[in-house]
Amino acid sequence: IRRECLMCRNQAAVFNMSYFGKFYLLGPDAKKAANWLFTADINKPP
Repeated sequence: IRRECLMCRNQAAVFNMSYFGKFYLLGPDAKKAANWLFTADINKPP
């Protein structure tokens, strides 16, 4: 881990931050769109 931290600090690093995205789906077909977009079952609580 030390080497990775030093590389991030002294060189360059790429981080996947796509999980920070938020989607606001509105309208009568919002659930249908969410079911098409995501692999998770949107009817189950998180």
